Amino acid sequence: MRSLVGLLAGALLLAACGSAPPSESMPTRVADLEPLAGRKVVLMKPDIELFVIHSGGIPELNAGWTTSARKDVAAFLDRRLSAKKMVVISAEQADAAREDDPLAVQLVRLQSAVAQSILASHFKRFDRLPTKEERFEWSLGSEARVLAQRYQADYALFVAFREHYPSEDATGPHGGSLSRRFAVLSLYRKGYAMLVELESGRVVWFAERDRISPGLRTSGEVRATLDTLLENFPG
Repeated sequence: MRSLVGLLAGALLLAACGSAPPSESMPTRVADLEPLAGRKVVLMKPDIELFVIHSGGIPELNAGWTTSARKDVAAFLDRRLSAKKMVVISAEQADAAREDDPLAVQLVRLQSAVAQSILASHFKRFDRLPTKEERFEWSLGSEARVLAQRYQADYALFVAFREHYPSEDATGPHGGSLSRRFAVLSLYRKGYAMLVELESGRVVWFAERDRISPGLRTSGEVRATLDTLLENFPG
């Protein structure tokens, strides 16, 4: 069985994959892609963590917000993909009835590393990697077929979000000069969505979250954030 390091070494480049310029309304990259209606898409467990920052400055995971956001995001994505006539498979529900596959777990970790490389290469405002800026050529490698077999799916959709919110004690009347600092920290909202063709492992669509989009603490915020993120989703 190949290690995560080995997978990563062989996964970051995929030859002969077309690209389209990013959308003016939403940072997006799209490779050549066939229609998705009728295809099976496995929705991987949303990788979401929402933090609260107290006056000490240390982020603390808010379990209630995080759990609620994961459920709301999964439900929204299920509805959105189903409306586009895709067959949606929940990886979280499927995994609850079977043992973990070590390689599948490594692939989930790998996609996160690939996503960070894509963000650095195509979405950073400065210091982009010059060899990748004009080409969208990314892959999880042929091992992605493990996910195809595990979930009986054609594609996998990965989403990840991180958010920080200041607590009342950090921004209240007694916060002093710290209030401005935590007001800035509260703007930390990052995320992405990535669609992978599982037969080849190609990353065929990628979108970065709009930094000024609403948060994920309520179902309304989830809807507004994902409406923007998926504005140019294929299908």
